[in-house]
Amino acid sequence: MADAVLTQAIETLRNNHVRVTPQRKMIIQYLVTHTTHPTVEILFKELYQQEPNLSMATVYNTLHLLVSLGIVVELSNESGAVRYDYYGHSKFYAICANCGKIIDIFYKDYGEIEANFTQAAKSQADFQATTVHVEVHGLCAECQKMMLTQ
Repeated sequence: MADAVLTQAIETLRNNHVRVTPQRKMIIQYLVTHTTHPTVEILFKELYQQEPNLSMATVYNTLHLLVSLGIVVELSNESGAVRYDYYGHSKFYAICANCGKIIDIFYKDYGEIEANFTQAAKSQADFQATTVHVEVHGLCAECQKMMLTQ
């Protein structure tokens, strides 16, 4: 599955006339195979161990490019930390307002919801959507329990 997803992401780069560099491929591979929603700093730290020639600027620039192409989504939690995730799955995000935890929620009908949002944007505002991602903010199970015991 990860190989097919990586191939699809690389095709998106090529279709947009973007060079597929080893660094870009490494960053995409990491995001496809990890569900940790890393920050730029975490991603750099993890990948630097594999590729000591990698720079923080390359990670920033690559993530910015991948977000602009809709391959990666940028997620902000309540503390303002920006995290990244590969965007090729039928899922939305639950983000805890207390601890900042980001949870992937896989939903089989997400593609239909995405299409409905895209159509609504087009019909109501003549807006051509390129990416749709949904975030639900609230309290994770751990924070709910913690608040009940206080």
